[in-house]
Amino acid sequence: VFGGLYLPWLREAMWGNLAEAEALLREGDTLSVVKYDWDCDGNDEIAVHGENVSIIVAPHRGGAVELYILPALRENAADALTRRVEAYHHAAVSAHVNSSADRENDALWKDQSHFKGEAASQVLPGLASENSALGSSASGENRAASIHEIERGNTLAQLPPADLDVRSLIQIRLVDTALSEQDWQNARYIPARSFTTEVLTAIVADTKTDRVKLILRPDNQNLKYLVEIEVFQDGRMTYTVNWHGISLPDSSLMLVELSLGARTRVSAECDSAVTRWNFPIETIAKSERGLERTVQGQAIAYLVPIARGAATINFVPSGSSQGTLAPRAVIAP
Repeated sequence: VFGGLYLPWLREAMWGNLAEAEALLREGDTLSVVKYDWDCDGNDEIAVHGENVSIIVAPHRGGAVELYILPALRENAADALTRRVEAYHHAAVSAHVNSSADRENDALWKDQSHFKGEAASQVLPGLASENSALGSSASGENRAASIHEIERGNTLAQLPPADLDVRSLIQIRLVDTALSEQDWQNARYIPARSFTTEVLTAIVADTKTDRVKLILRPDNQNLKYLVEIEVFQDGRMTYTVNWHGISLPDSSLMLVELSLGARTRVSAECDSAVTRWNFPIETIAKSERGLERTVQGQAIAYLVPIARGAATINFVPSGSSQGTLAPRAVIAP
């Protein structure tokens, strides 16, 4: 079965419908906080719900924001797919190696005089979407290629990039200043330290009618690492990470990586970054036409000097302005 998770328009439609359901369920509600195991992984998440926003925070994943639903925009701003290496990627690389060897053999045979008039076989480089959609029957007539023939024609010169962790709205890593933008995009680096799996404990520090503030600290009291998340009634959110109390090398940078939906209408800015990188999150997935390259979200990296000790990221949905959000889309009865 092709599609499903790898088709962004299906995910967008699903999140849009869930956002409409949230709008009906939360109409007129002020912000509230609930603790429960949202994804049945054995760990409790923190949910903040209100009329204009719903977020899910995973303390056991370093304070990852796994869900950022905005009913007025009918979207989950955190809808970005994690890049993974699939079994068929390995098969496509093997097919590319074998086809390269076949072409070399064909070239050798073509040099023989009695094969000069014979056409050489060709395997087009790159993705299998470039492959022919026609096959040949026993009688030599052109016909539509079967799915098995298309799959056998899938070739990749190399495996696609695989992300270091399951993506969430925000991930924090300590990296060397020598990290290049290309290595970041291709996930070809090893962080000096990753906070993406740090187990934190969350407390509700402040609850008002128009905002909720969460503070997340590590269970290890010796680790002076702090995350503060403030969610506003109009859908805005601020995410602050503080590493003042940690002894870290000055030659390092704190990499604040954001993963946003490909067509999100949420803007994000970091107040203390000296460098900003971004790229479209792309996957190469199997389809009925072969292998297809699809944009699954957008990644943004903010590089913050260690000496600054903290970084704040502001998320602002389109239409929000200090408690007033654009009118919600009309929901058909």
